[in-house]
Amino acid sequence: MSDHNYAGFLRDYNKSKAFVIAYYMMLINIYAFQESRWAVLTHFIAILLAALCVTRGVKTIEKVSMLLVPLLLLILLFTFIWSLTREYADKGLQFLFTPHWGRHR
Repeated sequence: MSDHNYAGFLRDYNKSKAFVIAYYMMLINIYAFQESRWAVLTHFIAILLAALCVTRGVKTIEKVSMLLVPLLLLILLFTFIWSLTREYADKGLQFLFTPHWGRHR
C-alpha cells in the first residue's frame, strides 16, 4: 500500500494560495460558460448544417465544404496574424522555434 493517494495530494495543495486561486478561477470559468448562450447557438447551427447535408444528399455536403473549408483557412490566418500582434509574441515564437535538446535524453 502506498501513502500517496489523490485525496492526500489534493489535501496538501488545498493549503496553497495559488491552488485556491486557480481552483476558484476554474469554477468561475465553468459557471460563465454555463450561462453563455453562445455554445447553444453554435451547436444548433451545426445540427442544422448536418441535417441539411443528410436531407439534401452528397451534393450539399460538397457545397457546404466548399464554403466552410476556405472559411476555416481564413479564421486560422486571422488568428495567426492577430496572435503576432500580442505583447509577448516574440517570446512565444522564440520558445516555439528554439530546440531544447536537453529534454530529449
